[in-house]
Amino acid sequence: MFSVLAAGPAQDVFAASQEPLKSASSMSEADRQAAAQKQEQERLTTAADAAKRKADQLVAEGKLNRLNSDYVDVQLFAQTVHLSMPKNTASFWFSIPKGTSLKDGCSLNLDVTISTTLIDNRSSISLAVNGTTLETKWIYDVVKNQTAWWKVNVPVSLLKTDGSANDLTITTTQRSIEGDCADIDNPSNWVRFDPDSYLHLAVGSYAEPSLGNLYSYFYDNLDDSNGIQNEFILPRSPDAAVISKMLKVSSAIGANSRWKNLLNFKVSELSPSDSSIRNKIYLGLVQNWTGNGNLTLPGALAEEEGFLSVKGNSALITGRSETGLQKAADFFSGSAYLNRIDAKSLVVKSEIPNSSVQLKPNDTGYYTLKDFGYSDINLAGAFHQSTTLTLTQPSGVKSGTASYVNVKFRHSKALSTDASLLTVYLNDVAYGSARLNSSNADGGSIKIKIPDDVLQQEAISLKIDVYNYLGKIDCSKDWYDTAWTVIDKASEVYFEPGNNGVAPTLANFPTFSMFTTDDATGIMMIAPGYSNTEMLSLMSLLSGKAGQNSGNVFNFSVSDSFDKLTDQDRKKNMILVGSYDQLKLPQEVSSALGVAPEGGDTFRISKDLPITPETLQNKTLIQVIRSPWNFYKKIYVVTYDKSMQKNLIAFLSDKTLSGQLSDEISVVNADGEVTSYPLGADTGVSSGVPLSWERAKYLVEKWTGIPLWAMAVILLLVVICLILLIRLSRNKKRFQKNAEKMRKSIEKDSSAEDVSAPPADRLPDLPDAPAEEQEKGKKGPNHFR
Repeated sequence: MFSVLAAGPAQDVFAASQEPLKSASSMSEADRQAAAQKQEQERLTTAADAAKRKADQLVAEGKLNRLNSDYVDVQLFAQTVHLSMPKNTASFWFSIPKGTSLKDGCSLNLDVTISTTLIDNRSSISLAVNGTTLETKWIYDVVKNQTAWWKVNVPVSLLKTDGSANDLTITTTQRSIEGDCADIDNPSNWVRFDPDSYLHLAVGSYAEPSLGNLYSYFYDNLDDSNGIQNEFILPRSPDAAVISKMLKVSSAIGANSRWKNLLNFKVSELSPSDSSIRNKIYLGLVQNWTGNGNLTLPGALAEEEGFLSVKGNSALITGRSETGLQKAADFFSGSAYLNRIDAKSLVVKSEIPNSSVQLKPNDTGYYTLKDFGYSDINLAGAFHQSTTLTLTQPSGVKSGTASYVNVKFRHSKALSTDASLLTVYLNDVAYGSARLNSSNADGGSIKIKIPDDVLQQEAISLKIDVYNYLGKIDCSKDWYDTAWTVIDKASEVYFEPGNNGVAPTLANFPTFSMFTTDDATGIMMIAPGYSNTEMLSLMSLLSGKAGQNSGNVFNFSVSDSFDKLTDQDRKKNMILVGSYDQLKLPQEVSSALGVAPEGGDTFRISKDLPITPETLQNKTLIQVIRSPWNFYKKIYVVTYDKSMQKNLIAFLSDKTLSGQLSDEISVVNADGEVTSYPLGADTGVSSGVPLSWERAKYLVEKWTGIPLWAMAVILLLVVICLILLIRLSRNKKRFQKNAEKMRKSIEKDSSAEDVSAPPADRLPDLPDAPAEEQEKGKKGPNHFR
């Protein structure tokens, strides 16, 4: 058993133009060159398509990617690889599970086609395995008549059989024009590797699976290096608890195989029903599997213990109780834990937390590339180098007009300032460039305002392209150590907190953002008649795609009716799936949809949509709205004509087909062709951000320009001052009252004295005091009348 980790190079696919060519007499030299290039591209496209069909036929016939008793031929590339620079590298990574034994006879077999313009003694091809170069040849020694097979023997001693990644690298140097770097951006300078190229591995014995290598053994296999195949076997008439655990495991499988394009998920009861699917997972309480010879069953289990085992291509997730089964399913879904188990069986006693990575928004709106999971990015090598990052707006809210990205960088001082540039693209549109010169070699930045039309999308593509120019150099060298530009992980992203939500779309269906304030791992799936195995297979496929598209493991809840949901259930992300005549929608959801099934062939259709009930016959209808119960969540509604369930499963199983979904409404026919429609603003669900404490805090700070803590201090000081003023006012009044009382008391006393004293004319005559006494009385305090 072998595991393919990833196919290395990016694929260049030429698109044939439908524009008519001008007549030769009216064409300028530039037009003639452009027409010739267009014709050449069309020819290359036709040839590449033919090579792809040939490779697909070989896979279908079992001549590629098929495990045989003593060998396996591994397809190297799923698509045609087109190399057009003076020096190119195509890489293929694969792992060989620990315990596999190889024998002599391993080889690379490369189907090579070259441009006839290549210069013989300037063009070569090399093969290296795990850093060791095995062979280098002039390209015309390999390809005599434009197309040929190149076979290179690979020593077994160079291949790792311990489960770690092997790196197979093919390097070409190719020139079509003499002169220093004359072939930069020259479309005639090309080499092509066709997808029927393969790696032949001679096998002495295959490894046995363990729990530690189960994900790679089951899902990164050579039977189908571009797909995932899995059959769940559940107890008869499984209940919602078992189905919920199955859906969680499905999302874990998808999250661990994000690059796979084909998904084949099936659900059966009691025993397998599809012999074409190799991988089997039995899930349910242990009493359902007693006596099953395909499984390694547990011995004595405590009531709350779970159990995991693998035997050949059959895995078991079980427990004696719901608690034990939950522990086993959680452990299986946490690949970081499972990968550390070397044994083939395990009693699970611990509760494993969800391993999903969730980025919490902050109320300031300021983030760095590190917050989004990116580290420093080294764009090394001469000439064109680029990287593309994805930035998700927080909580599905459209950010304000002040939003920006500030890309911080540093670069080699050897770069020539004449032509070295850094360019920033948002959603593939260039918005700014900066020269790479001596002033910013140790640290520079370029700040780009995010325009409103870009902010209309929840996920924003940030592409950074650099042109590391060294002047006239030998283009057969890569110059990685001399020509480089580093994008700093501290580069700033400012998403100004906005007032309205971003309209959800069906792009990357289904996907659930982990960039939100509340729990993002809970998903409610509603499917009438979910005990039907075909419906369960569809539900398993949807949860696997959710894990694959979001890169996270989700905790699913299941119901067959909206009437059974609690208030907490309604606040989760949701997937509603069922036929037109079975799925019953609540008024809150139905009124928000552009097309709402109302039973039978009856639909309520928004007046602006060019859709009629007749156009929905033999079709699948997929829609998305913002949840009416939780502004930060979304609801997917998947409905279909009852004859279309198998067609829907086939459509969703192929990422190339389902990737056509867009806007808020998509109609899919039996052939997988998609027509999409925007819903418009009048959805019946408010797009305004609800007021919360965090938002109120932000708005206050935005309007006043003062941090909330400073406002709290100011408010406290104001309150203290008011209290002091009130007390002072009260004291002043009290003093005034006391003074008034004293004045009145004095006046009263004075009045009383006046009343008790007789009038002066009624006083008796008294003798005059001696002169000395009179003088003494004037001086002393005891003088009175």
